[in-house]
Amino acid sequence: MKNKIIKGYDILIIIIATCVSLISNIIIGLFKGSLFSVIQIIVVSFSTIIAVLLATLAVILILYFSGWKFSFKRGN
Repeated sequence: MKNKIIKGYDILIIIIATCVSLISNIIIGLFKGSLFSVIQIIVVSFSTIIAVLLATLAVILILYFSGWKFSFKRGN
């Protein structure tokens, strides 16, 4: 059980989902029409992306040092 494999695609899915939420938030802000709210949404979304990436990196490092192996290959 020591050499468990985590697929790199799980991490990519998290990053893509965060980017999609950022884009949708910007579009919603544009339809509301206020430039200040758009800037505010962008700042909040970027800080959210940075937080998600740091959390993901921390999890990867913790799992890596506890003996997990990472694979970016397709399939098993």
